Amino acid sequence: MQNQKKKSNNQSPRNKTQTILNTQLPIIKQFGYLNLNIGICLVIVSCILIISHCSLFTGPVFAAHEEKIKEYDKEIQEKEKEKAKAKKELATEKKELEKKRIQERSLRQRLSKIKKDLKAKKKEIVIYDENLRKNRERLEKKKKDLEGATENLRTSQNILDERLVFIYKRKSPSYPHNFPQKILKEKSMKVIASCDANKLARDEEKRIGIEEEKKSLEERRARIVTYKEVALARKSGIEKNKKVKETLLAKTEKERIAYQKRVRELEKASKELETLIRNLEAKKKETIEQARLASLAFRQKKGRLPWPTISHQVTKTYGKHQHPRYKTSTFQPGIDIKAPQGAEVYAVSKGTVVFAQWSQKPGLREYGKMVMIAHGGGYYTIYAHLDDILVKEDQGVEGGELIGKVGQTASKKGHYLYFEIRKDDASVNPLHWLRK
Repeated sequence: MQNQKKKSNNQSPRNKTQTILNTQLPIIKQFGYLNLNIGICLVIVSCILIISHCSLFTGPVFAAHEEKIKEYDKEIQEKEKEKAKAKKELATEKKELEKKRIQERSLRQRLSKIKKDLKAKKKEIVIYDENLRKNRERLEKKKKDLEGATENLRTSQNILDERLVFIYKRKSPSYPHNFPQKILKEKSMKVIASCDANKLARDEEKRIGIEEEKKSLEERRARIVTYKEVALARKSGIEKNKKVKETLLAKTEKERIAYQKRVRELEKASKELETLIRNLEAKKKETIEQARLASLAFRQKKGRLPWPTISHQVTKTYGKHQHPRYKTSTFQPGIDIKAPQGAEVYAVSKGTVVFAQWSQKPGLREYGKMVMIAHGGGYYTIYAHLDDILVKEDQGVEGGELIGKVGQTASKKGHYLYFEIRKDDASVNPLHWLRK
């Protein structure tokens, strides 16, 4: 396997091109281009290599600030959605809260009226009780009066009866010698009996009057009892209604408090989201400013960047190159710097390592062990075909800091350093940036 790898490393450019062509011919044949000449095939292969190069080095790995700004934008959009959702939910909760407030206010008003009605009924019942008490007292008095009148009537009746019996017994058909005196006495007895009869009549009339008054009081008492029973029934109904309304009011009040709490929570969440969005906007603005300043700082170094290695010998320059045999053109986005095996490689400027490995992905593995550094503002530098990588991804480096050593990993031309500078998704000529 080592012999095969060594043989592969010693392949000539022609053999390398032929190998790539052999891997691409099956694809070409599928599209029916069987009669294409070898030169056109080389152009296609070159285009494929250039597209692979551009697509692999213009992704997120070259967008430190841009990626961060995108993350801020994404997070801001998410928080704006959350804010809109919270705002919508808050509006709904406020409507429900207002409904509960209106319902609670209505219940309190109705409950207040119920309490007034209940108070009035209780007062009415008290009045009925007082009337019943007075009626009972008057009725008791009338009963006693009736008993007295009945007793008087009985006495008067007895007196009259005795008087009449006496008169009857004293009455004689013979006329004694003292006849006038007897006549006078009989007349007197009749007058007295008449008085007794009148008294009896008056006592009877008085008894009847007392009895009628007693009956009237009893009828009044019956009416008062009926009114009281009606009032008690209504009072019971009012109390039941009061209990129902109090239960409903307690439930409504509890729901209103829950809605108030929810509204306060949503308002707090909305304010927190607004603060968070403002902070994210500020961070985004700060990142944009940092990117601008970083871009300005790197851009100001154009023509003054130090060389990445001790050697300044360029074996292949930036730009288009024509194949000597097939006359096809390829584009070299960087420069090849000839340097001894193990020569130290330095970062040309301050930045962050965004790639530091030997990738096996097609289009990247041809660069061997490679380091890419982001310098801000969309500027990146690439160092390829290294023998050793001495930095790690996400590591910050200073200008002139050792990042690796020259080697020949994935190289077909021996040991050398491939160096490239990119601005966003386009390469720039490193010789315009490096010191003369």
